[in-house]
Amino acid sequence: MKYIYILLLLAVSLSVNGQATLATFSKKTDKIPAGPAKEIDYKIVVTIPSAVNFPGYKINVAVDPNKTTLPLENILMPLVTVISVDKQTEDAIEIKIKRDASDDKTVGFKITAVDASGTDQTSMIGNKEMLVLVKPLSPEGLTKSDNILLYTGTNFDFIDGIRPKDLYFRFSGLLNMKNNDKETPWWLYINAGKDRFASAQDSVERMSYSDLDITKFHRDTVYLKNGFYKSAFDVVTDNFFTSFDVMRELNNSDNDKLFAVAELYIGYQSIRTKYKNKILTTQAVSAPRSVVGDTVKINPVVTDNTRHQVNYNIGFGLMYKQTNDTFDVRVSVIGGYNTSAYTSSVRRNATVGPDMLGPRQGISLRIRTEATLLNPLGVSLGFETLMRYQRVPIFSVSLTKVLSIKQLNTLLGSSAK
Repeated sequence: MKYIYILLLLAVSLSVNGQATLATFSKKTDKIPAGPAKEIDYKIVVTIPSAVNFPGYKINVAVDPNKTTLPLENILMPLVTVISVDKQTEDAIEIKIKRDASDDKTVGFKITAVDASGTDQTSMIGNKEMLVLVKPLSPEGLTKSDNILLYTGTNFDFIDGIRPKDLYFRFSGLLNMKNNDKETPWWLYINAGKDRFASAQDSVERMSYSDLDITKFHRDTVYLKNGFYKSAFDVVTDNFFTSFDVMRELNNSDNDKLFAVAELYIGYQSIRTKYKNKILTTQAVSAPRSVVGDTVKINPVVTDNTRHQVNYNIGFGLMYKQTNDTFDVRVSVIGGYNTSAYTSSVRRNATVGPDMLGPRQGISLRIRTEATLLNPLGVSLGFETLMRYQRVPIFSVSLTKVLSIKQLNTLLGSSAK
């Protein structure tokens, strides 16, 4: 009995597989990965298991619009998509696919077949359909040769706690001063942007104050409050800046470069001072209104204020740059001469003497370090400090996303379509 079952199974198998396969797609599905190429060359591979038994047969490859979400005008097919079944065992149709930065798209393909008399033989096709997933256009990652960069991100505020606060952006261009298209040891380094400096908190104990007591009024008497208070304060500086560096390469290396630097730095700064005051003692005082100007000095408790200042720095120093396929590190130390002056509007409205708001000059030291992780993240962590003679040092910490000029062109080009 078991031999009868075996014979029946063989008979069923022969009846199912009796029809030979004329042709088939080499795969049912495929994927074009994301990348910077807008136009992709793609091969549709068709396998022909045996051409001997099908003289004169022809197969045709076409786009299946019902399974295609990519615009049909973005699929460039050749004029001839018919494959003659002869001695070949594999053939390919070469097409071009255009994509943009929008969502994933699909392209469906189908095969039809006819014999020498023109009769449809599509039933003899194996894999009649193929679906290709087209991932979107994406910018190429940063490389060590990218020297024109845009940094966008945030500064960290360590005074109010370690948290991101306030916008940071910077344009940076490191350009070789070529001579007849040949690189020279001379470089131009240009930076411009906006960052935020913060100084450490400070405090003052037992400051005297004298102010009007507005809760009391008499036509012949002025009421005052005198006493002492303490104040804790911090200074935050928003800085719009530009710098121009002429640099001379001191060594001849592709990945590790040391430069001598001459720098001009200009910054327009908004300096915000925030106070936290606590009254220690208070004493009520009254004085005749007729002699207030002669006997009473008004010295109120300090309050938050914002001042605007222009800052110039001319300096000389060194910059070290180390680059490979994974990261880019830049460290610069610039010593020089600093001049800072408050704007005319601040000087006009100030309540202190002109000697307090006049230009301040002295030696300075600026240190900047930034480490950028290149492809695929393009993320940079930066630290900068500016130390000036008889001034509190200020510092900045930033975390940014870095884009090259090539990536910007790709993004802007795709968004314009």
